[in-house]
Amino acid sequence: MANLSGAYLSYPAVPGDKRFGFALITGPASYTQITTAAPPTGGILVNAGDFGLTELEWVGVGVSDNGQYHCVAFPALAQTQPQKQVRLEALTTDGGAQVAGATDLSGRTFLLMAMGS
Repeated sequence: MANLSGAYLSYPAVPGDKRFGFALITGPASYTQITTAAPPTGGILVNAGDFGLTELEWVGVGVSDNGQYHCVAFPALAQTQPQKQVRLEALTTDGGAQVAGATDLSGRTFLLMAMGS
């Protein structure tokens, strides 16, 4: 069983206390593989403003328009604070491996959903 570190940010929150936003992003012409570090580098940088928000608390998995790729969000800052940006790791749907560096994703769009303020 996992140990609870404490409530996250402003939670618990009543329904309707948070805002949701959607963003349709286009992949980069040359994908840079994400490097898991503190903070992570690479990936596809997405801003809170892309969703019509000022801060991000959660970003859902995005699937490409052709279903070949999906994205997982990494926090750009420490997890215990709202994010102004997140980095998306692009993965292949068939197998789940990270997309190879320099892959052209500019012909692909990803629909993302986020929650924040």
